[in-house]
Amino acid sequence: MNDEQLLEALAELNRRLATATAADPQRTGDCLTFFRARAVVLDPARESPAEQAHLVTCRRCRQLVASFARQLPHLSTWTLIRLQMGALLPAEETAVEYHLRAGRCRECAARAARLARSPLALLQIPIPATLPHPAVARAAVPESEVLVRGENGDLEADLVRDGAELCLEVRTRTADYWQQLVAYVFESATGEALLEGYLVLGADVEGWYAAQAMLDPERFREGVSGANPSLRLAVVQPACLNGEEWDQVRASAPAPQAEARVKADWLAFCRQTRGDAGALSTAAEEALRAISSRIAGGARLPEAGEHVQPD
Repeated sequence: MNDEQLLEALAELNRRLATATAADPQRTGDCLTFFRARAVVLDPARESPAEQAHLVTCRRCRQLVASFARQLPHLSTWTLIRLQMGALLPAEETAVEYHLRAGRCRECAARAARLARSPLALLQIPIPATLPHPAVARAAVPESEVLVRGENGDLEADLVRDGAELCLEVRTRTADYWQQLVAYVFESATGEALLEGYLVLGADVEGWYAAQAMLDPERFREGVSGANPSLRLAVVQPACLNGEEWDQVRASAPAPQAEARVKADWLAFCRQTRGDAGALSTAAEEALRAISSRIAGGARLPEAGEHVQPD
């Protein structure tokens, strides 16, 4: 649900509650409306002394504010990147105006400020309009084929078909990006996220740092093919991610049976990120703990010092 849909739902619910106030003994004239609760969650500085005093004694309003804090949608990192570049899409312009400028969301303002201070490695490449059907690919003799290749400054990427398999590989020669997080998204021409995920760059051969994601070919073709999509990649600072994006990071983490080298790089990323705890949200901390637990799987993995960087 985006901000516009949430606003419409809250308006209808607020109208219904307004007509039922007399029948609701828990709601008083001092209680916060849904719109006021949203405003103080976005920017706690808006909370008046009277509202602060009311929240101390009103369980209903405390629950309302807590519910907003958990469920309120925030701007995506890609929207914040485009905001920094001055390249917002029309729908994003509306969301930024409502959520960040008028809404004064402290969380998104802090994420945007942190992103503005971070070096941004960004790559965008177009995707072929037609892609081979998975069933046809399986029937064919396995053959590797680069469907997409692109590079921009620090980053390079290939989308490779190998028989029925699809693999996205991201690489760089910039050592500062070792064990850093890379976000990728296949977007429609209107900015809709069709398929997205996260990678952690690991040391590879001949001075490269690389990571691969295996993509489900059927899901990829259904979601991406024919939508005039493009592929965007960026090395992102973890503190720039919102709660929903942390769920996607967790889903992208390797399984316990993955290569030890890949798991070690992800664990190093988790350790480094948790060291910056002052900038992390509750969702980030929960995701990092879950990722570390999932990867370790009870087995000993190489420590960061044991993972020798190739020449």
